Amino acid sequence: MGEDALDALLRGKSSGRRSRLPGLKVADILMMPPEQQSLVNWLLRHYEAPSTTIAESLHQDLNQVQASLDGLLDRGLLKTLEKAGVTYYRVKLAPKSGRQMPKDVWKVLDQDAQQANVFISYSRRNKEFVQELHGALDATGREVWVDWENIPVAVDWWQEIQLGIELADTFVFVLSPDSVASQVCGQEIEEALQHNKRLVPVVFEDVQPDQVHPELARLNWIFLRPQDDFQAGFNHLLEALDQDLDYVRTHTRILVRALEWERNSRDQSYLLRGADLERANRYLTQGKDQEPRPTALHHQYVITSAEAEAAVRASELRRQKAELVGQQRWLQLVTAVSVLAVAMGITSWGLSRQAHRAQKLAEQAQLRALNQSAQALFLSDRRFESLLSATRAGQVFQAFEPDQQTPELEAQVLSSLQQSLFWVQERNRLEGHTSTVWQVAFSPDGQTLASVSADSSIRLWGLDGAELTMLAGQGTPLLDVDFSPDGQFLVAADSNGAVHLWNSDGSAEFTWQAHRQPTRAVAFAPNGEYVATASEDATVKVWNLSGELITNFRGDIGGFQALLWTADGQLIAGDEKGSIYIWDESGSEIATLASPPAEVTALDISADGQLLVVVGVDRQVRLYDLATQSLIRTFVAHDGPIYNVRFTPDGKQLITVGDDKVIKIWQLDGTQYASLVGHTGLIAALALSPDGTMIATSGGDRAVRLWDLQRDNLHVLRGHSGAVNAVAIAPDNNEIIASGGDNGILRLWDEDGDLVASLPGHTGAVNGLDFNTSGDRLASASDDGSVRLWRNFLSPTPTAVTLQGHVGSVNDVAFHPNGELLASVGDDHTLRLWQTDGTLIETLEAHRDGAFGVNFSADGQYLVSTGWDHLTQLWTVDDIINGETAAAPRALRDHRGWVLDADFSPDSQLLATASYDNRVNLWEASSGELLQTLEGHEDGVLAVTFSPDGQQIVTASNDNSIRVWDLQGELITTLSGHTQGVRDVAIDAQGEYLASVSSDSQVLIWHRDGMNDIDALLRSSCAWLADYLQHNQQVDADTRELCQPPAADLAE
Repeated sequence: MGEDALDALLRGKSSGRRSRLPGLKVADILMMPPEQQSLVNWLLRHYEAPSTTIAESLHQDLNQVQASLDGLLDRGLLKTLEKAGVTYYRVKLAPKSGRQMPKDVWKVLDQDAQQANVFISYSRRNKEFVQELHGALDATGREVWVDWENIPVAVDWWQEIQLGIELADTFVFVLSPDSVASQVCGQEIEEALQHNKRLVPVVFEDVQPDQVHPELARLNWIFLRPQDDFQAGFNHLLEALDQDLDYVRTHTRILVRALEWERNSRDQSYLLRGADLERANRYLTQGKDQEPRPTALHHQYVITSAEAEAAVRASELRRQKAELVGQQRWLQLVTAVSVLAVAMGITSWGLSRQAHRAQKLAEQAQLRALNQSAQALFLSDRRFESLLSATRAGQVFQAFEPDQQTPELEAQVLSSLQQSLFWVQERNRLEGHTSTVWQVAFSPDGQTLASVSADSSIRLWGLDGAELTMLAGQGTPLLDVDFSPDGQFLVAADSNGAVHLWNSDGSAEFTWQAHRQPTRAVAFAPNGEYVATASEDATVKVWNLSGELITNFRGDIGGFQALLWTADGQLIAGDEKGSIYIWDESGSEIATLASPPAEVTALDISADGQLLVVVGVDRQVRLYDLATQSLIRTFVAHDGPIYNVRFTPDGKQLITVGDDKVIKIWQLDGTQYASLVGHTGLIAALALSPDGTMIATSGGDRAVRLWDLQRDNLHVLRGHSGAVNAVAIAPDNNEIIASGGDNGILRLWDEDGDLVASLPGHTGAVNGLDFNTSGDRLASASDDGSVRLWRNFLSPTPTAVTLQGHVGSVNDVAFHPNGELLASVGDDHTLRLWQTDGTLIETLEAHRDGAFGVNFSADGQYLVSTGWDHLTQLWTVDDIINGETAAAPRALRDHRGWVLDADFSPDSQLLATASYDNRVNLWEASSGELLQTLEGHEDGVLAVTFSPDGQQIVTASNDNSIRVWDLQGELITTLSGHTQGVRDVAIDAQGEYLASVSSDSQVLIWHRDGMNDIDALLRSSCAWLADYLQHNQQVDADTRELCQPPAADLAE
């Protein structure tokens, strides 16, 4: 859309008849002088105004403005109306057709309607049905935008279509053979996808799924065909339209504001501030696992807003400090001049105090802005920048006076630093290239990194980021680079077909012309005596190090893009037609591997020489068995062309990079293991360090990034399919973590995240887990109606006793501290007490609805159950064992939603309960008195547990977060990273780490050592950033001083 199209429709009013005059079109604005353009743009945004107001707002001379207005009136581009004797001017828009397009953008966006706005895309041949659908939707009180006319695609017409799609909360596509075949409908779909609009397909006439746009084909279709029940289908449509409306409406509002910012040259006056910025950050948090996802523009807009807010706060702080210094100097002057000036001194002292208070407020505002910036950067997957911002926030907090260091601000800083340090993997950023970096390579000893670029240079870097040397090419782009196996030589290929050979220290360059067309790939032979080159001239050549041709391999008609040597001296190359050739040392062709006709961009071979991986522009990864020369597996890996691939040294995983700016790590079965994000351009360059602990990547953004493949403080455990519902940690230093989820399989892990054992057996989801106090028994509760008691679970032959009796799902299970009793609760409303041999002791009707959680106090005196009836029931264990069941439990009432979990403090004095009302209540266990309510989660709280020392409470929520609180209800920190609801959390007996499980199929182990103190966190962050801050020449002076001690400390 043109830059003024959005503004041009902000206040457009439809008219019952057409004017004879043309009215304003976008083309008219573009042809105007600058002063008239600014006047018209201002008037479009403000609808109408008198000349005096326009002149004041534009800071222009009134006579000049009046002359411009008169000229525009004469051309029929403005109209006037009189109000109380004052002439108001209004833009006269070009006449519209009868299309139902948006008329008042902000009226639409700001209304509090509880119905989603809709854009309907359809074929004109289905117009009669769409009119019926439009009428039904319009009757529900929602905005419905639709183009009623079949007219040629013109600029003004398409701009209106774009605007309608942008403003719509939901894009409804009417499926029929005609709409599927329509070029215009396809264009509208692509426009909706560009803005990540929610799509709802409505079937009017049957079509085949393979004929439909893939994004529509994967969705659930709503059928409103002539033979269908229209009202029933329409009700389904309304449900789909209004699902998650608040979130979707926020997506739309931020999108429109971001587009306005973009179309106005990113003018800072359009950025978000204050509460709007906080809401936008919350939206990005939700957008991690909700549809529609935020677009790249959403992220850029919120990040820029946060950074601008931080800059404004910093500027205000500098102003306040300067004002305070001035007040203090004035006070000193007044005091020195005369005792008679006491009155003046008192006045100045008061002003100084006022300035001091203002400075404190400015400092706190700056800190909040830095935290907002860190959060926005993290949510936009710019974790390295998030760490920089969080570190700055931590240092600002440290400089506060004690009365400024409120628990709220401390929690914000802790959360920002922890979040960044837990998740950051970008270790360093090497900047200096001025054009796309096409390849990188580690030296065999892993101490040097080489990068080649379209800027015709090779740069050699130390792993600390220091640039060791820069080798200039011959003015043509360099496309590939390789070290010799002994690390003594470096070879590069360029787009003119030349090959360049250097000593690894950058001396003694030798160049020869290898091909007449670009040389796409170059590689040393395993013995280091030869170099192979692959070119677009459809040849692969082998050379000695003097530049003498040894062998010439010819392919078909397609140019070669990739090659590699096998350990036994064979050559494998892939061409732009998708063919893969294998030659022996003599030049004889051994085989040609069948592959789809898509350009091959990269190859790699596993360390054992058994597997070959091939990637190309068709987004596919292909895995071949070299012994049988057969295709093992194919899977789609990226949302665009794949440019590079590598096996990990152990041969168990693959790493791919491509046009979509994401680094992806895969298991060999095609399961994605992890992803690394941060690049802002395509990624073409990829290399692994020889020890396999680090990767280097680069591409269109020209920055070479170094990534640690292992995080220091966080382990991500993958292996579950579906949601993971429960986690437990064995006591007594056994360091075994058990997890269970929807697939019914228990998995046992060690503290480092390595899988120790899997326990199949349940035929339904696992909902609850608990170890006994000695750690040699594990109990599991399942949807299959059973409790299983596992022994010898680390041995090759684990055994399990199955406890049957519940009707329906068993939701939780807990061991008594003596290890001889077991309690379980389930959907059948009952609490059951068992002996560990499987004998049922007692069945109690615990809740009116399903019972959800159960736990014993550490002293064994109490038993608690929670349920869907909003109640917490507190039982005395001896009463149950002794058969005194007539004694009713104490009912704890306060929650306004399901009570899902409960835990006793280690001293058995306190009880914490977690509820779907977003709250956690803290009770006195002996009396049932409510002591404290913990509020802050933005969705239901699913789990709660005490720290081993009893001083902290840890909660897990459906808002994707884990929060840590003190006993007074103050938030200490928030742990973020799960992309869906966190279903359970556990702490080891020493309090050294947390384990959390989530609907996102992941188990996370969070190591807490050094992560609970701002000083320790800042030491860690500065250690992580040290090389970057010291060696990156692109770092500004202010950032470079980030981790330097204050001048006063240096003086000491």
